[in-house]
Amino acid sequence: LVYDKQSIRKLFNWDNKKIVVFFLSYLIDNNFPHGHRINFKDSYSWNSFVLKQIPRLKNVNWIVKDHPRKSKYGYPKKNFREIILNLEKKHKHIKSWPQNIDNKSLINITDVALTSSGTVGIEYPAHGINAVFSEKSLYSNLNFMKIIKSKKKIIKTMKNIHNIKKPTNRFVEKCKIYSFIFEILIKQKCSLLPNHIVSRSIDEDEFW
Repeated sequence: LVYDKQSIRKLFNWDNKKIVVFFLSYLIDNNFPHGHRINFKDSYSWNSFVLKQIPRLKNVNWIVKDHPRKSKYGYPKKNFREIILNLEKKHKHIKSWPQNIDNKSLINITDVALTSSGTVGIEYPAHGINAVFSEKSLYSNLNFMKIIKSKKKIIKTMKNIHNIKKPTNRFVEKCKIYSFIFEILIKQKCSLLPNHIVSRSIDEDEFW
């Protein structure tokens, strides 16, 4: 099933407020893939922090989206499923993303994407959708990307998330260019590189 804003609002019985999608960090992911963390000691702390904030933030409608790896590896021992279900019961403006709806629909319905350091932080702006991120990532060192560098600023941003404007055309183009370089250009085959994944167990003598 593919949904747009109108159909998702009808499904959730929502008004016409903006829709913010919170992309949960997967707890089994590395905590320091891009160096030291800025605001939270780990992904669990970040997820917990946001889920505690959103019940009070009723100026937008919230969707909580599981990390795509969850469907492959399942939930870790500690997870937020029960917390999210309780939030749904108590708060009309909070919903978890239904598994029977195609993830492509998210592009159609998202006004702002919220992530710790996920790829949506640059993928969604490439589609003209604003994104907010709070930790170092594969794109945080780009001079046109602005990371939120304190918990105080994160809270302020979330309180005013309904006022975030759409990205400019120039910003969208920069995100598209980076995405092309990262996803396509640097993945082209090079005859100088051997066909081995060096992180796996290999015969060193044969490899070199």
